[in-house]
Amino acid sequence: MNQFAELILGDFPQRSVKRYTLYFLSGALLNTIIQWLKSDAQETPETMANVLIALLSEDFRAF
Repeated sequence: MNQFAELILGDFPQRSVKRYTLYFLSGALLNTIIQWLKSDAQETPETMANVLIALLSEDFRAF
């Protein structure tokens, strides 16, 4: 998943702290897909794409 994220989003310089964002997001994406599949993929792929887009735009600092 990390390699896929690097391919799609690009990678960050090794000294950049921002590189952790890439791995944070790829892990979240992978876990979300796993949970979706565990629930027998009840939602459509289009619904899941919209959910993921919405989640990526959320501000989680309040949690």
